[in-house]
Amino acid sequence: MQGLGDPLWSAEVYSPDSQDLLHDLGRWESAAAARAACFQYAGEALQWTQMEDGELWARGPQWWFRVFQARALN
Repeated sequence: MQGLGDPLWSAEVYSPDSQDLLHDLGRWESAAAARAACFQYAGEALQWTQMEDGELWARGPQWWFRVFQARALN
C-alpha cells in the first residue's frame, strides 16, 4: 500500500511545436506504469531518454512525453 508522501510517477503530453502541456495522463506507483500510459496514448513504442534530473522524455509520432517523479497528493 502506498503511504502518504511516497513518490508517484507522473506522465504528461506536450506539443512538439509550442512545448505547451496538452494532457496530464495521471499518477502511477512506478515509472514503468507511467511509461505504459504514454505508450497507450501514442499508440506505438517510444524511445525514452533519461535526463540528469531523472526525468524521462520520449518523442512520439505527434507529441513529446514526459515521465517524472512527483509527490503523492494528500
